[in-house]
Amino acid sequence: MSNSLQKVIAEVSHAIHETQLDGYSEFLSIIENDGSKIICTGAGRVGLAMRGFAMRLNHLGIDAHFLGETVVPHTGPGDLLIVGSGSGSTGSILKLVEIAKSKGIRIALVTSTKSSPMRSLADSSVVLNTPNKSSERSQILSMQPMTTLFEQTLAIFLDSVVLDLMEKFGEICAFSGEQPPQV
Repeated sequence: MSNSLQKVIAEVSHAIHETQLDGYSEFLSIIENDGSKIICTGAGRVGLAMRGFAMRLNHLGIDAHFLGETVVPHTGPGDLLIVGSGSGSTGSILKLVEIAKSKGIRIALVTSTKSSPMRSLADSSVVLNTPNKSSERSQILSMQPMTTLFEQTLAIFLDSVVLDLMEKFGEICAFSGEQPPQV
């Protein structure tokens, strides 16, 4: 394994272990399908992680879409906007959050900023302990460029949310007869 790959894996592992999952139960329960529509959004590489999450939610039978696709349905009160934003203050995404909130749409946020405009509007949030463009002192450092560590940790976090939802819904995922490695 290359030295750089080992460093990246170590950083992601450290970020995950240093994250307090305060608000995770609330975050998970707000996503559970109650018949409402779910729209996922995020900018740049964060948006790619959110797009993958919307796809996995659909695989679980949850009506989820990624904002920016051509077939995003009309939303209204009681629907859910799930946002990924490291800084919690990206202008275009913040404006969407403000509009959604004003229309009665619930907001679930994954961020790396404890105090941000988006977090103050969110009904539920989880803060990942990773750097962002306006990093706070309490966050860990990264050798990777820009907000890469947040993007990687977000993707892994969202995959773990899918696993927890699969367990709640009684879904089984097995691609072979072998048991997965135990952690």
